[in-house]
Amino acid sequence: MKVIVTGGAGFIGSHVVDLLIEKGHNVIVVDNLSHGSNVNPKARLFDLDITSDDLGEVFKEGADAVVHMAAHINARAKEPMHDANVNIIGALRLLERCREHKVKRFVYASSVAVYGDVEYLPCDEKHPINPINFYGVSKHTVEHYLNAYSRMYSIEYIALRFSNVYGPRQDNKGEGGVVSIFVNNILNGIGVNIFGDGEQTRDFVYVKDVASAVFLSAVSENKDKILNIGTGTKVSVNELLDKIQLLIGKNAERKESEAVAGDIRHMVIDPSLAKMEISWQPKVSMEDGLKETIEYYQGL
Repeated sequence: MKVIVTGGAGFIGSHVVDLLIEKGHNVIVVDNLSHGSNVNPKARLFDLDITSDDLGEVFKEGADAVVHMAAHINARAKEPMHDANVNIIGALRLLERCREHKVKRFVYASSVAVYGDVEYLPCDEKHPINPINFYGVSKHTVEHYLNAYSRMYSIEYIALRFSNVYGPRQDNKGEGGVVSIFVNNILNGIGVNIFGDGEQTRDFVYVKDVASAVFLSAVSENKDKILNIGTGTKVSVNELLDKIQLLIGKNAERKESEAVAGDIRHMVIDPSLAKMEISWQPKVSMEDGLKETIEYYQGL
């Protein structure tokens, strides 16, 4: 199978590419290298932005599926025009190329940010959609387009609503996830910043488990599904910091800042539908995932 992976040099995308290649598939990576340069040497790289007019060149030799991982990823940014241009228009450009070149499978990296402040936990796919930041709005908008393209042009899709993904290769700079930031700061003797009281909760899922969910979605016979991808376990930011400090054997100075507008207070998802539809469930415990993440940053 020939698969085009956008964002395939970035954090999650590079792990997806590695797994696809490990399973014997032919992979084309489309990435502007703005969020990483982790390009598998067995993949073919197009150094392109998904908003580029040259995107059609990638599809000229055909493809069986597109895995769309590229995005503007900062959920806290107040940049609605940029979110819309990259996350919505970029996805539409890809879907148009899929329509033109008869690509029949589209796997989309969505987010639990579409749910907003939740009404009940764990949050399943039937939960009301009410995003409270521009990132969540842009991610959900594309889900509607996927449904329309499926009905109008028979492009099969699976949209995966990721919870908080962590692991090796995650950016530990400004837009990086909290795990990578905490690990990097503690290892380097830098204080950690806690937004709010630290009692906000998240569902942390290891990146290799996420890559497995993407792979299974690409090869599945099921279609036109929206699936939560997470562990079903909630962990507070304070608990996370304690776990990381214990594993590293070193504490960091704790600094507190005001809570960020647009941040969801509590989130834990129900991943049972993914098990039913694509035979996926998380396999890596948080302790093992944190250990591998810490080892990665210690080796840099």
